[in-house]
Amino acid sequence: MFGGSLEWDVYYGSTDFESLSEFAKKSISKPICTAHVPENCMAEDLAVLKSFLSKSTEELEEIEQKARNRMIAVQDEFEVKERELLSQQQALLNEMKDVINDAAGEFDYKLVIQVLDSRMED
Repeated sequence: MFGGSLEWDVYYGSTDFESLSEFAKKSISKPICTAHVPENCMAEDLAVLKSFLSKSTEELEEIEQKARNRMIAVQDEFEVKERELLSQQQALLNEMKDVINDAAGEFDYKLVIQVLDSRMED
């Protein structure tokens, strides 16, 4: 399908050859609907294909540019959110290290472990 969205089958099964092969036969080897092979298209996709075929090259280039710009904007938004999350993650890691260090210092953790280890050796 190439209509309004891209769809993929997600594989959650076993990674042995037989299981992967069965999934591939069911999912990947389906005839693909393309402008070069319209006979593989479902009615809905064929209608979309025909609407694109009726447009001028300039109109198609404009549509393509708008789609490209939107994908770039979405990628940029994702990268900003990703950086924010990584920054939050780093702050949490630093906070966790501080808490662990405080707890270890409060209880002289290293010395407790050393004493316990020495008792286990006896």
